[in-house]
Amino acid sequence: MRGLLRILARRLSYANVVATIALFVALGGVSYAAVQLPRASVGSAQLQRDAVTAEKVRDGSLSARDFSSSER
Repeated sequence: MRGLLRILARRLSYANVVATIALFVALGGVSYAAVQLPRASVGSAQLQRDAVTAEKVRDGSLSARDFSSSER
């Protein structure tokens, strides 16, 4: 057990500690949102008018099924 602690202590640096803390904070925020937000609570009803325009959509990111038959 002491050998493992020695190896860990040698590789432990400020950068490793900060990166690990940042990872847990980021995962914690995503986990909180996944648990607290109701299912399907964010969708087209929450988008403001003209929030998504042709210029903002990346080429090739939409397929035919993303459009109704009248829009095709």
